[in-house]
Amino acid sequence: SIFRPKRERLVSVGREGTLQGMADIALAQSFPYKEKQRRGGTTMYRIMVVDDEAYILKALNRILSSQDDWEVETFVDPREALRRARTTIFDAVVTDFRMPGKPDTIRILLTGVIDIDTLMSAINQASAFRFVPKPWEDEQLLESIRDGLKFRDVLLENKILAQTVRDQREQLKSMGFKG
Repeated sequence: SIFRPKRERLVSVGREGTLQGMADIALAQSFPYKEKQRRGGTTMYRIMVVDDEAYILKALNRILSSQDDWEVETFVDPREALRRARTTIFDAVVTDFRMPGKPDTIRILLTGVIDIDTLMSAINQASAFRFVPKPWEDEQLLESIRDGLKFRDVLLENKILAQTVRDQREQLKSMGFKG
């Protein structure tokens, strides 16, 4: 049977700081969300957008909301965005702030500040999936997010499959098989 983690595991993991703990949290958060959030047979993705300029948020919301399978939430205040991220599962975050992400959240850095230090920090410290300069090309931004969501889905599927293999090995061991 397929491994279907339950939300209760999120509370009982107790090893959040470890790689395995982060994988457990990601599975507990993401897999049920994908089952729950469906519209017309299509999986819905939740996108967080954070920028300190309201007109940028309006433009991004207009562009991103054009995608039928994306739900977009925008924030001017990064602290408010972080509070929301603690209670809501986001598949991707588009921001010009260095925001910590949850496991398996794809981060797209969208900023007008382009220098080598910013690029290196975005990649090395913030684990940005893509860096998109302001002003952006709409299709480039949409494609970057689409690519990030596909990449995220593959990572989650791999984690689910790896957990399934671990569970099956444990079942075999409990039945007396060695291997």
